[in-house]
Amino acid sequence: NANDPSTRAITNALTHVDAKKLAENNAFEGKIDHLFKYKVDVSGITDQKSSGRCWMFTSLNMFRPKAIKQLNVSEFEFSQSYLYFYDLLEKSNLFLENVIATATSPMDDRRVEWYFKSPTDDGGTWAGFINLVDKYGLVPKSAMPETNSSSSTSAMGSILKSKLR
Repeated sequence: NANDPSTRAITNALTHVDAKKLAENNAFEGKIDHLFKYKVDVSGITDQKSSGRCWMFTSLNMFRPKAIKQLNVSEFEFSQSYLYFYDLLEKSNLFLENVIATATSPMDDRRVEWYFKSPTDDGGTWAGFINLVDKYGLVPKSAMPETNSSSSTSAMGSILKSKLR
């Protein structure tokens, strides 16, 4: 009933207040534990810039303390650009293998549509990271530093997707 005071109050709130604020549960305010069981002991930060490689940066940062200790240096960074190259190579190869596997399927086949929707993306997973490291290893950032294309991946991604399609 539109004349019901509760309905009017809810309607007013939904109309004039940010939905995020309405969804907040004030009962939990100040009760969230922001402490973590494990902490990676590394000084300095790594900057993924305008790329979707957070999964790669985070994963590599987990290995930095051990490398710093083993190399007896004050700072060290692995090459994200190196792994990014091989990540794109593997994703491109997987796309092409899927195209070969579905070569006789029509373009409106669900699998074919899915493959062509986005042949490669920046995103990744821990398992994907481990597979890349197992296959290609790691190198220091000095061996393969960041480039414009690795720091700002959208242009390179668009070109690669276009060529693969």
